[in-house]
Amino acid sequence: MKTLGSSKSISWYMKQTSILNKMPVCIYQVPKSLCCAKPEAFSPQLIAIGPYTHFHPELYPMERFKVFAAKGVLDHFEKHDFKQLVELLRNTGQFIRASYHKYLDFKEDTLLYVIAIDGLFLLDFFHNYLNEEVSCSFMTGLQDQVQLSGVKLTRDAIIRDIIMVENQIPTYMLLRILVLESSKPADSVLEYLGSMLLSFCKKHSPLKLTHIPTCSEAVSKHYHILDLMYHLVVSHTEKSETPTPDQSEGTSTLMKSSKSEATAASNHFKKVKNVLYIMDTRLCKKA
Repeated sequence: MKTLGSSKSISWYMKQTSILNKMPVCIYQVPKSLCCAKPEAFSPQLIAIGPYTHFHPELYPMERFKVFAAKGVLDHFEKHDFKQLVELLRNTGQFIRASYHKYLDFKEDTLLYVIAIDGLFLLDFFHNYLNEEVSCSFMTGLQDQVQLSGVKLTRDAIIRDIIMVENQIPTYMLLRILVLESSKPADSVLEYLGSMLLSFCKKHSPLKLTHIPTCSEAVSKHYHILDLMYHLVVSHTEKSETPTPDQSEGTSTLMKSSKSEATAASNHFKKVKNVLYIMDTRLCKKA
């Protein structure tokens, strides 16, 4: 007969396995036809996040800063070093690769180190958006590495790069890292991460938010921070329903449905571009 503890362990294992088996492609590269006219509008200018941009030579100067921030998080929790964390993330390699549309020509260790360093950096950056009362049981006392750095950094430039299309890493990996490092229950960690992400989006959204999901939904229902930002400003009422064939009208109805879907997709894409353009304009004015 299974104990309560083993039942919870099995439930947690099945839930994680289910997530890994879905492996949604959710992070894409910007088509050259879009970025050729103004590449700086689509490419990070200061900091690389994730495997698409991690090895861009022009962004190398910030690698030391990211490692410094990531090490600060590990030192704060006092549970694992980089090597130990990478080993604990070993079974997520397939999920990480499947999340990116482009083939990632990296060795497994290299990819996991990239995700570990960048994930820890993002956790360090996002936690500063929570007040001390919310943060007290997790990361309170962790100093703002942007302010500590000897290099004068523009926070707005970092924010701008964090929401770049090619600078995304799966939200699930942020959750996985925080669960591994924190001693708190997984549900509490989920709520805490959701609070961080929502606080960041509320602070920097260029448009009025159409709705506010729960903290757990902010993590479980959104692939990455840009996906969350997009769905916070785009009304759900505009989401097109799945078309169903009408047998009486034959292919005519199907063609109308296809056109409707294409129009809806085009409108959503334009809104994504508008969101990024407005946000970029505001951040540039502050810089």
